[in-house]
Amino acid sequence: VQCHVPGHPYTLISFFEKRFHLMPRGELVDPAEGLIVGAYNPDSMQIEAIDPVPLKWKDFMDTRGFRLESGETGACRRPFIQILSTHHGSSLAQNGSEVAQSLERGGWRAMRHASLEIRGDRELVLQTLKRGADQGSWQVLLHSRAEICCDREVVLEAAKQDPDALALADKALREDRGLILEAVGHHPLALRHADSRLRGDREVVIEAVRHSWRALREASREIRADRQVVYAAVQQCWQALGLADGTLRTDLDLVWCAVSQSWRALQFAAQSLRCDRDLMLLAIQQTPQALQYCCRTLLHDPGFMLKAVTLHGVALRYSSTEIRIDRGIVFAAVRQNWRAFQYVAPTLRNDSELIRMALEQDVGALRFVC
Repeated sequence: VQCHVPGHPYTLISFFEKRFHLMPRGELVDPAEGLIVGAYNPDSMQIEAIDPVPLKWKDFMDTRGFRLESGETGACRRPFIQILSTHHGSSLAQNGSEVAQSLERGGWRAMRHASLEIRGDRELVLQTLKRGADQGSWQVLLHSRAEICCDREVVLEAAKQDPDALALADKALREDRGLILEAVGHHPLALRHADSRLRGDREVVIEAVRHSWRALREASREIRADRQVVYAAVQQCWQALGLADGTLRTDLDLVWCAVSQSWRALQFAAQSLRCDRDLMLLAIQQTPQALQYCCRTLLHDPGFMLKAVTLHGVALRYSSTEIRIDRGIVFAAVRQNWRAFQYVAPTLRNDSELIRMALEQDVGALRFVC
């Protein structure tokens, strides 16, 4: 464990109502012990424990609901960290004017060394956000004063860059319907940071889903049971069916829309729909592997399996024993694809006509002949 060297500049912060010194290079110092107990990582935006974890620091975190083991991190974003004051030492590299100039050039990281006055300068923060949009400047909110995160225009500008910026916003802004509507228009996943009431707002969710089906994951359960909302998501991507409420997975039109994009959507379909002949044949047209999701009733149905092997001969591998000894179905399968010969029942593998049919396609069929 390293020791803190007095005389260096630091920022006094409150973390879970306990005061620490945040050093210019990111070290977190317990002033009572004079020990470095962690570090602030600006890239992950987390307080990271050092290895080994000091016992007092571990106890302090445990009592606040964090399980902090050596080498692991505990997330701590606003409102857990509160900047109280900045103490400048003789080794401080940047004064207020230098920090401001750096911010004006889009260097949002300079805010880490700024005074409380600069951290609370609304216009400076807003300019930083607009000038450094392609450099992750939304993270300037991490080092700004609390009142900046209550400013609607500032938060919206940050949310346009990254949806996680809303996590730093004041609770009142995350309940602002107009702001959330505009935010999800730029980044649909901003919905995850909206108030729970808004995640159940049909208009807000539809606006988010219109831009990305993944936003459905952040919607309330009631909305995920709304057919219109879910259908809009499924039209974009079949995987959205996996986010739908169970009551909608019995909807044939909805499942058909998903399966027409990918046979894998069958894994999200209700069991009753896996016995639908037309739906299963739609999936089999893409690949015989779709039969792994087929109900047993159809796998024992000669009429259905005949259609299946006509589309893909190797579909025979998923059929029942009774189907594999059906000469008509077996011939149809091998005629479509000689590789289906390997799934033929042993009693038919010596059939000369069947062997000739397979060998006419590829001599490799010989390795399956009894």
